[in-house]
Amino acid sequence: MAVHYRRIDYQYTVTSRRRLQSFQAHRVAPAYWRPAADLMETASAVEVIIEIPGVEEEDLDITLFRNALVVEGMRQPPAHQPDCRFHEAEIRYGRFRLEVDIPGTIDAGNVTATYHGGMLHLHVPRSTGEARDE
Repeated sequence: MAVHYRRIDYQYTVTSRRRLQSFQAHRVAPAYWRPAADLMETASAVEVIIEIPGVEEEDLDITLFRNALVVEGMRQPPAHQPDCRFHEAEIRYGRFRLEVDIPGTIDAGNVTATYHGGMLHLHVPRSTGEARDE
């Protein structure tokens, strides 16, 4: 699992990507899926919990921005016989991407990430002086 920090403005990245996607309107489905997540805020930090069972830790990539974080990865499909026929196919496989706007400015040097039981927990502390009133 890699955690990167970039000091570019996340809003510019989102705006640029949306413009590019408008040119790719011929796609039938997005190139990635979005996992379920919970975002909780306290006076001193933001907690993010992402549900991604079946994803190997080495297949995760976390990128931090001044005001956002992006979690990307890959859930590999299970091996199956070439002649098998699916009766149900509800589990999403392949590339995923989760973009989370973080209120306030983060303290990138103290962000922690733990992955256990298919749940990724991110603790994102606020920069000193950015604590919010409850």
